[in-house]
Amino acid sequence: MVAHVDLAGYFLPVRVRQTAATAAVATIWTMRNTHATKSALIKSIDLNLGGDSGVGGIAAYELCRFSAATPTGGSALTPIEMRTSSTFVSCITDARQVDTGLTVAGVTFETAFAALQHGGSLAGPTRLQLTMLDNARTWSGFELSPGEGLAIRLVATAVIGQVIAGYVFWDERL
Repeated sequence: MVAHVDLAGYFLPVRVRQTAATAAVATIWTMRNTHATKSALIKSIDLNLGGDSGVGGIAAYELCRFSAATPTGGSALTPIEMRTSSTFVSCITDARQVDTGLTVAGVTFETAFAALQHGGSLAGPTRLQLTMLDNARTWSGFELSPGEGLAIRLVATAVIGQVIAGYVFWDERL
C-alpha cells in the first residue's frame, strides 16, 4: 500500500505570439525551482502551436530542463494554485516569457525531451500533450529538483504571427 502524500498542485500558462523573426535556439518561456529543498514534479504539459490567419512557414519548439542560472528579461508569470484554500507557496518562484528571447547567460540546457513542430499554414493548430504520471505511484512526474527549470526554446527561426499556447501542470510535496 502506498502511503498518502499531501501534494499542492499548480499550473502556469504558456501564451507567446511571435512579433519578430526571433532566431533559432532563443528561449521564449521558462519556469525555475528556486527552493532549497522541495522538488516540482511536472505532471502534464499541454501545448498548441498555430498562428495568425494566413501565416505560413515552419514553427518549431523544443522543451528541455536547465540549471546553473536563472534566465532574465521578459514578463514575469505567477504560478496558479489548483486549490484556492491552500496557503502554501510554490517552489517555482521564477517564471517568465518573451517572444524575442530571454537572456540566458550562464544557463546550462540539457538535451531536449520533447518537440513540437508545424509546417505549412499555421492557421490550423498542432497539439503536444505530454502526461508524465504513473498512477501506481503517488510521487511521479518529470522532476525539477532545486535549482532546475523547464524551458521552451525555438528550434527554427520564428515566423511573425506564430503562437504557442497552453499550460504546464505540476505537483509539489508539502
